[in-house]
Amino acid sequence: MTTSFEYKEVMDQTVNPEQITIQPMTIQPFLENAIWHGLMPKESDRQLKLELAIEKGMLRITIEDNGVGREISSRKRSNSDLAGTKSYGLQIIRERFEVLANMRGKRSDFEIEDLKDNENSATGTRVNIYYEI
Repeated sequence: MTTSFEYKEVMDQTVNPEQITIQPMTIQPFLENAIWHGLMPKESDRQLKLELAIEKGMLRITIEDNGVGREISSRKRSNSDLAGTKSYGLQIIRERFEVLANMRGKRSDFEIEDLKDNENSATGTRVNIYYEI
């Protein structure tokens, strides 16, 4: 089994990297989930995209994979040695965002979207992370 995937980075012209600061370890858990739970269980044509853009006063960081989707990944995990363990990654990120909002007075949030085709079959996952700038 091959473990490679195609990776693409897209930075919109509206983003000036010199002026953007994000909280450390915010993107990493989402990228790790996309790779390990979305792409690795997929047989071939694995793709991961990281995109940055400014929208309505917010930095939007999008992490999108064309993996097996959260439902299939969850089923595989429940049949593995990890069954019964709870992941706290998303909870920790939400707590970090709260601390950041209290310190800087600026909002941060994220949303996770399950991607599906016309037959309602999973085609991957998209995470949008938002930072008020």
